Amino acid sequence: NDKVWSELSGVLAGLDKVISLGLQPATSHAFTAFAARLVSPAFAAVGWDASTGESDNQKKLRSTLIGAVSRFCYKDPAIAAEATRRCHEWLAAPNESGPTALSADIRPAVLSIAMKNCGSNDLLDKLQASHDCLTDAAARIHVYQALGQVESADLRARVLEWALTEKV
Repeated sequence: NDKVWSELSGVLAGLDKVISLGLQPATSHAFTAFAARLVSPAFAAVGWDASTGESDNQKKLRSTLIGAVSRFCYKDPAIAAEATRRCHEWLAAPNESGPTALSADIRPAVLSIAMKNCGSNDLLDKLQASHDCLTDAAARIHVYQALGQVESADLRARVLEWALTEKV
């Protein structure tokens, strides 16, 4: 049920903030692993893609769960690989719409997971380049959010440098 997962996701995110800011890293890692064990099976049940005739509640549930996945399960190799694949696919045609496009309800999480796992300039360069050709303002915001998720200090410095240009 989306209402239940929406509430649970909010509680987990709040606890994660408190734990990661106020407790030892080992406690934070343990909590992340605990949350991942809750979120992962629920997300596996709904999957990445909408099915034909799916209810709005099911779509909201998928969006809620993939948001939780982007917070707690992004290091899972299968999740990281699939999100990165979907990100690159979207970057090949970011203004594309239709059934094969990356839907806006999961796009922020997909881009975030891909950037959290990004270790090279390639994906960063492609995301920054997509910014210039995007026609959808919401998609640009999703790009900004994703770029803010990069974990490498070197790449973070590049993102900051880019953010201070006139393009942004």
